[in-house]
Amino acid sequence: MWTVTPKHNSKKSYQYSPVIIKLQHIPPLRTIFLFSLFLICIQGLGQTQLAEINDPDGYTNFRIDKGSNYDVKGKFQKGDLFITVPSSDDWWLVISYDNKQGYMNKSRISLIKNLNYKEIKRVIFMSLDTLESKRQKFESTNWDSSKILFMDRRESLENFELNIISQRILKLISQQFCKYSDKELLNRFLEAIIKNSNSADEGPAWTLAECYVCNPDIVIQQILRFPKGLIEQLIGELTFGFDNLTYQEESKFKNFKILKDKLETLKKNVNP
Repeated sequence: MWTVTPKHNSKKSYQYSPVIIKLQHIPPLRTIFLFSLFLICIQGLGQTQLAEINDPDGYTNFRIDKGSNYDVKGKFQKGDLFITVPSSDDWWLVISYDNKQGYMNKSRISLIKNLNYKEIKRVIFMSLDTLESKRQKFESTNWDSSKILFMDRRESLENFELNIISQRILKLISQQFCKYSDKELLNRFLEAIIKNSNSADEGPAWTLAECYVCNPDIVIQQILRFPKGLIEQLIGELTFGFDNLTYQEESKFKNFKILKDKLETLKKNVNP
């Protein structure tokens, strides 16, 4: 499982488990390490980008090498997200969330960063829905009745969470919220945090803190829309993320004291 290493432990104040997925067994660390190492290596070839297909047929093949004369290795369907390495070539390296790789003609690739806000928001919502679906499938699978299916669904969930959510979508959420202050986007993210409250991933807590730094009033306002028990959970996430985001770097945040005071006031009002 990919996690953000905390710089400062604030969990003593709020008992919670940060977000996104609930895992019942130790993840395949060797697979995660090798894929992470692979991504580091291909950075030398170019900047990796999140992408989806741009094909009226609703699917696009990727091949074992650069060119339509090479064998098909796999395909992406409409709505699938993948990693690509843009280059000056007509054929770009593509990598699926479950670590399959090949080459696709760049005319069939749409970079998420080049989409308008409405489309980026669609991608974020779609990704959170996919994650939730994979989590539900995994948690509904019984180890004793189907070990192979259990392991397949666990690996699918972990790979998607690592390669798409943690490394790409969380950054998109904070970037887009800070740019547009979109309450609907923030609410969808808060709901995802609540639904996946047993996860060990700390990344979403950091993302929530980044949103808070950009627009603390909207974040507080939207958190207070939930019932008290969920408010306490979200405050715990926010406190943990904010403490780590600003730890020993308070001077980098011009309004640090204001942000800290607002957060303390929020906690006191919820638990006087």
